[in-house]
Amino acid sequence: MSESKLKQKVVRHSPSTGAGSPNVWGIYEPDTGSIQYICADPATKKAALIDVVWNLDPKNYRFSTESMDQVLEVVQQNGLTVEWVLDTHPHADHVMASAHLKERTGAPTAIGDKVHDIAGLWAGLYNLPEAFDPARDFDRLFAPGETFRIGELEARVMLSPGHTLGSITYVCGDAAFTHDTLMQPDVGTSRADFPGGDTEQLWDSIQEILALPKDTRLFVGHDYGTDDRDEPQWEATVAQHRAGNKHVKDGTRREDWIRKRNERDATLALPDRILAALQINLRGGRLPSPEADGNSYLKIPVNRFPAPQKKAKTMKDLVADAQSRVATVPPEQAARGDGSAALVLDVREPSELETHGRVPGALHVPRGLVESRADVTAKTAEAQLTDLRDTGCVHVLCGSGARATLAADTLRAMGYQASVIEGGFEAWKAKGLPVET
Repeated sequence: MSESKLKQKVVRHSPSTGAGSPNVWGIYEPDTGSIQYICADPATKKAALIDVVWNLDPKNYRFSTESMDQVLEVVQQNGLTVEWVLDTHPHADHVMASAHLKERTGAPTAIGDKVHDIAGLWAGLYNLPEAFDPARDFDRLFAPGETFRIGELEARVMLSPGHTLGSITYVCGDAAFTHDTLMQPDVGTSRADFPGGDTEQLWDSIQEILALPKDTRLFVGHDYGTDDRDEPQWEATVAQHRAGNKHVKDGTRREDWIRKRNERDATLALPDRILAALQINLRGGRLPSPEADGNSYLKIPVNRFPAPQKKAKTMKDLVADAQSRVATVPPEQAARGDGSAALVLDVREPSELETHGRVPGALHVPRGLVESRADVTAKTAEAQLTDLRDTGCVHVLCGSGARATLAADTLRAMGYQASVIEGGFEAWKAKGLPVET
């Protein structure tokens, strides 16, 4: 089986669409799901590096440079000259490579000027009142609406608070680097619960981004794939987000999104690197000054952040949990029995049996009664089922598989050897197996 691309360092080029449009390379960093960008002027080959990662192993607290090395290799392969080292905000889930990139390229570093407010907030949380000085540690602090040039291309700064109170979006021609506001359309939006974050502000920032021209290419800050997608994606147009973003497509009500975003965020734990990353990122990507022994040390606040609320599980969650514990069997194998003491247990409702048909010889017990019929100590026990608890196998069937998975998991916990008939009754019929109507 091939390795998921979500675990690989994927590089993808989004070419210029014409005059005033930059070339963009996205470089995926799999450990944190971060996308690092190169935005380059096709005419002059001058480039800006955006949100590049300095790799941190959170188990051993050791740093390495493979991500920035890879970014600079792409720069070299395409004959580019680095003119800017940019960050959209002080990141919580990875350490910024800005200071190292400045040393290696000579290019100035820049971030939004509201990093002063973020630094003040976190200086209090760390109890490090003199630690952070953005004016010292970044070469340029962009004001909202300020413009600058990447080669001959004009870029401008949009203040996009919500994820943090000072996040900015860089807009260059038909490309916008939207950091942790939007995710891909099949994922939705980013969280807004870190200190200084604000869900209402994030909504407003997203709406401003979605008011850009519809063909604007939006490049997001993170991607972790989905249940149906194991390849990282990071580019979609404004039109694609407005038509299909699962959280904020056109027609979404502000109050509904804010409520759902707050409910979701309340269940999320802090990223594993946040308390290390922010005290480095607020120094422009530099470690604290070495102490007398020559080593740098990080300071970790204890009991300063609330524990996440337990997320209420959906049926989909419960089925996914159960699938990890129960076996499956093809319909034709369940029908044969393969010479062993076996029973097909159909957990559909009586109305489904009347409408769609029955499996000959199957025991019919609606899902809601399985526990009482399988309990050998109960007066409601079904002998045809309980007689197999120590001597045979129960193959569980429902319409498509979800209820059967939950029932089989329950039977397993009650001491039965139970499996799920793959694809349920629909697959049984598709295989041409016997059905009574």
